[in-house]
Amino acid sequence: MTDFEKLGLFYLGKHYDQENQKVEDSLLMYDSKDLVTHGVCMGMTGSGKTGLCVSLIEEAAIDNIPVIAIDPKGDIVNLLLTFPGLSKEEFLPWVTADEASQKGISKDELAQKKADLWKNGLADWGQQPERIKLFADSAERMLYTPGSSSARPISILKSFTRPADMEDFEAVADRVSTLVSGLLGLLDIDSDPLTSKEHILLSNIIQSEWQSGRDVPIEQLIALIQDPPMSKIGAFDVEAYYPKKARFKLATSINNLIASPQFAIWTTGDSINIDDLFYTKDGKPRISILSIAHLDDKERMFFVTLLLNELVSWMRQQSGTSSLRCLLYMDEIFGYLPPVANPPSKKLFLTLLKQARAFGLGLLLATQNPGDLDYKALGNVGTWFIGRLQAERDKEKVLEGLVTANSGANSTEISKKLSGLGKRVFMLNNASDSMPVLFHTRWALSYLAGPIMKNRFKELIGDIPRTQTTETVGTAAGGVGIGAAAAVPAASTRPVLSPDIRQIFVPGGGKLYEPQVAGIADVLYKDSKLGISVTKQQKYLTNLSTHVDWATNMPLEFELDELESEPRENIGFSEIEAEVNAKTVKTWETDFKQWLYSGNPLTVFTCPSLEEVSNSDEDERAFRVRISQQAREQRDQFLEKIRDDYEKEIVSLEKQRARAESKAATQQAQASSHTMGTVISVGTSILGSLFGSRRGYSGIARSAQRVGTTMKERREADAAIKEIEAVDAKLLEIEEEINKKLEAYQNADTVEIVPVEVNPNKTDINVREVALAWVPMGE
Repeated sequence: MTDFEKLGLFYLGKHYDQENQKVEDSLLMYDSKDLVTHGVCMGMTGSGKTGLCVSLIEEAAIDNIPVIAIDPKGDIVNLLLTFPGLSKEEFLPWVTADEASQKGISKDELAQKKADLWKNGLADWGQQPERIKLFADSAERMLYTPGSSSARPISILKSFTRPADMEDFEAVADRVSTLVSGLLGLLDIDSDPLTSKEHILLSNIIQSEWQSGRDVPIEQLIALIQDPPMSKIGAFDVEAYYPKKARFKLATSINNLIASPQFAIWTTGDSINIDDLFYTKDGKPRISILSIAHLDDKERMFFVTLLLNELVSWMRQQSGTSSLRCLLYMDEIFGYLPPVANPPSKKLFLTLLKQARAFGLGLLLATQNPGDLDYKALGNVGTWFIGRLQAERDKEKVLEGLVTANSGANSTEISKKLSGLGKRVFMLNNASDSMPVLFHTRWALSYLAGPIMKNRFKELIGDIPRTQTTETVGTAAGGVGIGAAAAVPAASTRPVLSPDIRQIFVPGGGKLYEPQVAGIADVLYKDSKLGISVTKQQKYLTNLSTHVDWATNMPLEFELDELESEPRENIGFSEIEAEVNAKTVKTWETDFKQWLYSGNPLTVFTCPSLEEVSNSDEDERAFRVRISQQAREQRDQFLEKIRDDYEKEIVSLEKQRARAESKAATQQAQASSHTMGTVISVGTSILGSLFGSRRGYSGIARSAQRVGTTMKERREADAAIKEIEAVDAKLLEIEEEINKKLEAYQNADTVEIVPVEVNPNKTDINVREVALAWVPMGE
């Protein structure tokens, strides 16, 4: 598989000869760029739809494409079942005693049979155990359970946060509308944006607060319902439009919801951060599986709506690209994008289908029936994977779409092919290809154990640290608190210091103010070779002691004008156990400046091969993600140029070979097995990978194999065979040329990121503040 592994080509299976019910040798390679225009996978239960979608996600991971996968049934959790050893011991926990009993064997024997089945199945499709490891190592797989602590929980609190970009009024209005619809749906309240008074009231409240620069925590929303921030809704006074008594009833309903023990889990865990769902902290791609099988229908809709809201906002912050950047997959989309009804998720899905392609965000949606999907949605999907369908009306709907999409297509022939689809056999209709093709899906790298429910999740992921999103009372809000609180005795009053000693108070609540030292400075970092010249404000807190050590610090995450000059009421003071006077403050300042000069460099990241340097506000993850995407775009352009450079020549050779084959067949000639073997190897390697799925190239290997059978039944025709051999030799020569170009090309996986430290000059350090800082601590 190494010929195409890093070419942006997804190995999904092999072409299929339906007439002879035979899997052909030529590989079905799907260009990842085509998924930018989205895909839909249709097929009844037992069609092989899940295996195909799992395989496609595996290919995306191998190509370093991050994936968010919404899993309503538990099938996609199978992506966590990767067993590179293909041993009985690996499979044993995931086979059932019931299945073993039905087969009349022990669990150990069943596990061995499964291991052998997977080993042989992978080998039959040209995949070695090393490819399982390659998949597992290429992307981090994470399992999330919103509304449950069975895996990694997700908090919804961030969804009510004011978006950073408020200038796009339409986008903000859409975000508010879908957010409110999801919340009201959870309460079983009419959520029509045009007719529901509850929807209109809540939308006006949230928009009013956001426009005033304030977030709307869900607890605050309850108070705002009773005392709205606006006096009118449209032309009506708020009281006339929605009386106080009715507002109290609505507020009570929401309060009952958030007060319930079941809702508490929704407020803990990781926030819905799309960057974190797509990438690890160091920029490695992630497959985030969001299991929602344990939720009821209302909770599922609520969560999916919040997720899509965040995804739309994230999408609009990305740069444009023609290459696939990331993938959103949803299994069993029934009810979320229906043709008639308008659930909160529908508008968001339609927005993504229309706009996401410009940003490299591909959608892959799976369903059992084409009737589950809105017709406008299907019109925005470039790739259809069509498996065996259950109802005749489903086939008719698909046939209509295929004939419309492929001018000149023979509807009778396509209908016959649709009716003849067997298990794991799919029709691929790709807007980039001239006509639909049939293929048989490859063997999945992941073990397909069937739906996995949340009671087994701990076996898959072990104990995952929980992320507490709610702020801990008494800890300074800037993440400060490096002093050892328990060892400091309390003073009854504020310590008396010289008025010359500058004192500041860090905002926050707590029992005691603890003394620390704050340093704030503007530092210019510049490096002409790297093209860097940026001023950074450095703000730190460190422990107050006899010898202040700035190397042991914590960031001070408040602006200078946010620091307070007086203490807050009802907070006591810890004693100061170190000497504090004008001289010590001067020493603090001198030491602070020296540390900024020698011990606090600016780390920038460089990519020598692409001649790129990280921006001033770009951390390592963001830079790695940007460089990876840039390298992927260059790779796609490089491959497209190869296709363009060799397209005409290959078409000409293919036609020449077809004429020679026809001549040989007419003369009843027999080609040598050596010649035919050469052609098939060409069709299944680089040429087949790069050109096999494109317009006009699907016959490279398959026609050769069919004619080979015919030619073996006929007598030798030397002239025709020599011509075929000459064409084959030229094809091999072209393949060798392409191979050399590919080997010389540095793809996205070999791009090196080099950190570089930039130290400031002393004259470029402007210390703005060094002061005694009082930090509130304790509960």
